[in-house]
Amino acid sequence: MGNIELHPQYKKLLKKLDNLKEQLSVIIEDREYLIYHKAVYLKTEYINKVGELEYELFKLECNISRIRRKITMVQAAINLQEPINEIEIDEELDKEYEEYIEELEKMSKDMELANYLNNCETLTGEEVSVLKKLYRKLAKRLHPDLNPSMTKEQKALWVKVNDAYESTDIEMLKVLYEFTMEYEPLESYDDINMVEELEEKVGFFKKKIMDMLLEIEKIQEKFPFNMMEFLKDEEEVHKKQKQLKESIQGGRVILKELEGYLSMIMTDTGGILN
Repeated sequence: MGNIELHPQYKKLLKKLDNLKEQLSVIIEDREYLIYHKAVYLKTEYINKVGELEYELFKLECNISRIRRKITMVQAAINLQEPINEIEIDEELDKEYEEYIEELEKMSKDMELANYLNNCETLTGEEVSVLKKLYRKLAKRLHPDLNPSMTKEQKALWVKVNDAYESTDIEMLKVLYEFTMEYEPLESYDDINMVEELEEKVGFFKKKIMDMLLEIEKIQEKFPFNMMEFLKDEEEVHKKQKQLKESIQGGRVILKELEGYLSMIMTDTGGILN
């Protein structure tokens, strides 16, 4: 105890460090909640309100672009008096439109997830509070930024913590919390040589807090967080839905006309060579 009296700064720094760790654990939880929960809910809401219509329009636009390209390729073959091999043309188009196909598949999977989440039970306000508090406590014990000298066992537990948090498994988080009781960080108050090290740690955690706050700010500037105000405005949502529906209707007319024209020129050339 005499050592502490000679170095009161040690105790002060230790308290400051603990406060910074607590602050960082809260910020970490805020960031994870944004990424794994709020972003998912917002994205689901966006897909339900306009995303499905955007998907339908994008798919139409891709089909229109593709059939126009196909007409160009068929017309080129006709002009050169070459045989038309529709299978080869379609294979070439598949390569040209590979990125569009991948984007459509991604959008389709997003819609499937949104439909799945619509049928899932949502957490109550009380359950969300419990989930966040448990994660915050576990982050303080196991997050790599707060515990740089973690064992393999601790790292494995941290993976399980994140899995349970993403799936909103509160009971599993409670179990994992009990498992981590032995990892509660303990600090010695009698090591006078720790003052300089504690000062470095305080600086480290201050920087981590600033970096993570900046990261959260950047996350909130991106989709789907940049759609929050739009989603709240029913008039704007309705306006967007109307625009998309009109574009879809117009796109269907254009696609039908192009399909008819392609069928006509293919018929006029005497059919398809496979």
